Amino acid sequence: MINKSCILIPVYNSLESLKKTLLSIENTENIDLVLVDDGSNVPLDLNAIEKYYRAKGTINIIRISKNVGIERALNEGLKFIFSKDYTFIARLDCGDLVGKERFTIQEKFLLENPDVSIVGSDVKAIDENGNFLFDIKIPKNHDLIMKKMHFNCALIHPSVMIRLVLLQGEGYSLDYPAAEDYELFFRLSQYGKLASIDMPLTVIEINNTGISATKRKVQLQSRIKVIKKFGYISFLKQLGIIQAKILLLLPRNFINFLKKYR
Repeated sequence: MINKSCILIPVYNSLESLKKTLLSIENTENIDLVLVDDGSNVPLDLNAIEKYYRAKGTINIIRISKNVGIERALNEGLKFIFSKDYTFIARLDCGDLVGKERFTIQEKFLLENPDVSIVGSDVKAIDENGNFLFDIKIPKNHDLIMKKMHFNCALIHPSVMIRLVLLQGEGYSLDYPAAEDYELFFRLSQYGKLASIDMPLTVIEINNTGISATKRKVQLQSRIKVIKKFGYISFLKQLGIIQAKILLLLPRNFINFLKKYR
């Protein structure tokens, strides 16, 4: 059986987190796996990975000789994926967990809704020890999602599945460091609707080594650039830029505290 979808996961010195992620994918899922080893000190080993990936699909490992960062690593994975006959691509990050039948649900949704370019889902956030932090509820209507996109990335990157043809052979932009997903989603919204499944299909891990923690200021500066380029509702565009500038002045711990009560 040839699978319509594949999962793209960048990996950098995070084998234990990867194992946890792969074990969360059910053996009933029909989906291939594309791992991009971004110059890890110990290269990924196919024989080891096969022990943890139980879904019905092939495992592909792309090895980069030196660490090039998430944007370039994702693009290396996309080059491989473009050369194959996939219809959809799902994203995951090491340490994140997959809900029951996530990929089956999202693939079915995209097949039934050809006007949708990207589908995400609600998300639960946990810390490195697996303790619950907060829920992230995503708007379900395209118009509401796009309004929120004027303030931040309305869809959570490792929760999405994307209609591959709309990428038109292009990958993540390198002009928006730490916000490559935000730029991509805004760009693809020009070719199809954005949608989200009304249930938590992904659990994301919040830790001190993630991009939102280590590159927060760079991410917010890139966010401002994205809003300036793609924002099309004038007053929301201005409010979004103002909000990002205010966030540049606030500590990350305070922002995480607010998320718990939103």
